[in-house]
Amino acid sequence: MAKLTSVTLIRHGEATSSERRIVGGHRGCSGLSPTGVRRAQEVGSRLAQQRLRPSLLLVSSLRRSRQTGRIVAEQLGVPVASPSCLWCERHAGSFDGVAFGSLPRSFRVEDPQRPMASGSESDDQVDARAAAGLRLVERDYAGMRLAIVTHLGFLLALVESATGNRLGLFSDQEFDEGTSVTLTRSLKGTWRCRF
Repeated sequence: MAKLTSVTLIRHGEATSSERRIVGGHRGCSGLSPTGVRRAQEVGSRLAQQRLRPSLLLVSSLRRSRQTGRIVAEQLGVPVASPSCLWCERHAGSFDGVAFGSLPRSFRVEDPQRPMASGSESDDQVDARAAAGLRLVERDYAGMRLAIVTHLGFLLALVESATGNRLGLFSDQEFDEGTSVTLTRSLKGTWRCRF
């Protein structure tokens, strides 16, 4: 008998790059702030209390995601898979490590096919990566309960890819670090989202 696939998406804890107001890609990310560590501990405790213990934790290759994953996994007593760039935030290209105040106006582009900087991803590329991530979950982890520690932009892209609903209405403050969303794939093959 087929089982439901459940994926809890966890936004990493507050990053030091956010505190320092710099773009935190592979170069700019220096891990979690003290507040981020505390928030990661809180989300691990909350998941344990809600009995949302995954079989496996997937993490992005960015340091803040790996640290959050390690903290949550320790609290839940579950393994962490090897980090993967599949679950990373938008690749920022030449903007990685740049102070927010120094970003040009082109940082936000209206054309979803146009990258915001040299070497960065477009909205369409991020959406395609999110769809590929869901296909991987459906293929390799069917019937399992997973947790994925990821980043706000990519989390929203995953939810949209799964449900067809864009959650871009959330601001950074409304979808705080350490927040989680659970996606459940029904036996009919559709995904539901629960906050």
